[in-house]
Amino acid sequence: MKINIKALMLSLGILFAIVAFLICLWFTFTGYASSLISIMTELVGGVVVMEHQVMASGMKNFLSNLSGIVFFTVFAFIDGVIFGTIFGFFYNLFLPKQKK
Repeated sequence: MKINIKALMLSLGILFAIVAFLICLWFTFTGYASSLISIMTELVGGVVVMEHQVMASGMKNFLSNLSGIVFFTVFAFIDGVIFGTIFGFFYNLFLPKQKK
């Protein structure tokens, strides 16, 4: 049975975006996952830097990191779409032919 590539790429794009958004929120409000955020920053070439200010409130951290959160979420969506397309293409390519 063939995989619908459009459905796979959209669902993986949404899944990747939700996970990246939640990780960014977790970092913004708690300060944990800083190593994961630094890895994500290096993957995109250091374009966006997110910081956690210990003495600042959660909302101030959120507003100061809003551009980074949006950027990482959009970037993760694009990564998920690309991964879903490649995976679906190769899955359908190597799928054994069904006898009728």
